[in-house]
Amino acid sequence: SRARHARSTFSQPHHSSTPPSPSTKIVLNEVADDAAQPLLAVRLLARLRSGKVDQEAALASLAEWVAPGGPGAGDPTTRAVAATLHLAGGDPVSALQACHGLAGAAPELAALSVEALLALDRPDAAERAARALAALDDDAALSHLAAAWVGTALGGARAAEAGTILE
Repeated sequence: SRARHARSTFSQPHHSSTPPSPSTKIVLNEVADDAAQPLLAVRLLARLRSGKVDQEAALASLAEWVAPGGPGAGDPTTRAVAATLHLAGGDPVSALQACHGLAGAAPELAALSVEALLALDRPDAAERAARALAALDDDAALSHLAAAWVGTALGGARAAEAGTILE
C-alpha cells in the first residue's frame, strides 16, 4: 500500500555488514555502563547497529527498561529507541505501544507514532497524530515531515501538498 511506501528512513534497519558510522563509534567509546538511562538506550542502539548485540537481545533489554517501573518507563529517549527498533523489525504495534503515553510531550515519539500508524495502513489515525505533533511545534522539521508522510500515504491532492512540504 501507499502507506507502507510513505515510511521514512528514520527507523530503517542497519545492516551489520557495513562498518559502524563515526557517530556510532563515538557512542560506543564514550557512553559508560553507569551513564544515565537515555544514554544507555542510545548505546544499546549503537551496539545493535555495530553488530555487538542482536535485535532480539536489544528488544529484550528495552522491554525491561520501558516496562512499568523500569528505569526508562518515563524516558522519551528510551521509548524512542524502543519504537525505532520495533519499526525496523517490522512490528509497528509494539512501536506504538512504546510511544504510548509520552507522544504528546515528545515530538520524536509523536513522529514515530505517525510512522507506525502508516505502517499499519491507518492514514486516518496517522493524520490525527500528525496534527497533534504540529500542535506541539508547528514549525519543527518533524511536524513538516510527518505531514508529508501522511500526505504521501493519502495520495491525490494531499500527495501534491506533501511534495510542496518536502521542497
